[in-house]
Amino acid sequence: MLLKKSDVAQALMKRDENGINELLRHYGPLIKYVIRPFLKNSADREECLSETVMLIWKNIDKFDGSKGSFKRWVTVVARNSAVSFLRKNKFSEELEELSEKIPSSEPSPEEALEIKERRRKLAKAVSMLSEKEKVLFYRKYYYFQSNIQIAAEMGITEKAVEGRLYRLRNRLRVMLGDDENE
Repeated sequence: MLLKKSDVAQALMKRDENGINELLRHYGPLIKYVIRPFLKNSADREECLSETVMLIWKNIDKFDGSKGSFKRWVTVVARNSAVSFLRKNKFSEELEELSEKIPSSEPSPEEALEIKERRRKLAKAVSMLSEKEKVLFYRKYYYFQSNIQIAAEMGITEKAVEGRLYRLRNRLRVMLGDDENE
């Protein structure tokens, strides 16, 4: 039974297994689009797609339509899944290469607090940007899209993207009180 895009989330919440097929039909291309910049190997992308679908299936009860659209939630799950997949595989490769015990990479409590505070300040600064600047920021630094891809999808030149990103970074530095150069 084919479902409308708007009915996919409800089918998944009812634990209707047809919802998985409909999720792939309606949102599969979006999930692949989000995963692609993180994973270069097509086998890894397929495995990550499967993991993403399973995460959506297992965590559908965490979706809250009042906080955002289902499409946005799927995008966030896909991105986080790709980042986790990349970290997991990179960590596995590094473990194979190292023969010594790896020191903890966990930040100290002070570092964790500093990181949390910097993230809070950045989120506040980003919220003050215009919609166009937010789109550019998220495409580059959240979805890790290339300048060429951003330019093609936004209908501007690659040089325009580079210039806007340069000005955006400088503006954020001023807003964050970080006057250091890159």
